[in-house]
Amino acid sequence: MSDPGPNTTKRVRLSWRRQPNESGLRAVCQLERGCDLWRGQESIAHVRPTKGGWYWYGLGQNTDHSPARSMDAAKDEVFIFMKRNGYVTR
Repeated sequence: MSDPGPNTTKRVRLSWRRQPNESGLRAVCQLERGCDLWRGQESIAHVRPTKGGWYWYGLGQNTDHSPARSMDAAKDEVFIFMKRNGYVTR
C-alpha cells in the first residue's frame, strides 16, 4: 500500500448526535437531553444542560463555570474553540 504523502489530508465528518430518550419509568421525569459531537467513530465534545443554561466539555475544556444560554450557543462555542486551536480549518 502506498503512502498518501504529507499534502493529502483525510477529511472526517463532524456531526452532532442527541442523547437517546430515557425508557421505562425514567421517561416520566426525563430532563432536557444533551448532545455529543462525533468525529467519525469518536465522541470528542459533549453539550449538557445545567441549572444556569448549557455547558460543554471535551478537548481538555469544561465550561460549567460559564454556561451558555442555549444548546445552540454552546455548540457554537465548541466550534469557535476548535477553530481557534486548529482542530478544524473551516
